[in-house]
Amino acid sequence: LRGAGLWWWCVFDVALLLPQPLLGVEVSVLVWNKGLGRNSVYHLDTLLLSAMFLRCYFLPRVYGDCLSEFASDAAYALGRFNRVQLDQTFIVKHVIAFSLRSVVIVIFIEVAI
Repeated sequence: LRGAGLWWWCVFDVALLLPQPLLGVEVSVLVWNKGLGRNSVYHLDTLLLSAMFLRCYFLPRVYGDCLSEFASDAAYALGRFNRVQLDQTFIVKHVIAFSLRSVVIVIFIEVAI
């Protein structure tokens, strides 16, 4: 991975996938709330569940690599020819501009799961 320059991307992806709510672990975290003037209590499961929403970062990559016409060699060649990088930002802009129905379906699936 280091030779290909993908080591830090791998570490980043694994760090996004690590947070999981832990069953049977009841840990409370106290955070000083300046507005209320007292400590606020947060459960560790709630914090880990909130961190799991960072996985939405993977949705454009999955759409671009697996579900669309961006996964072909011709698309990458055309992108290189026009000096356009086919990354997550480009895929999100393309999907929102040309396939709003797909965006609504993905949001519905994410909320339902």
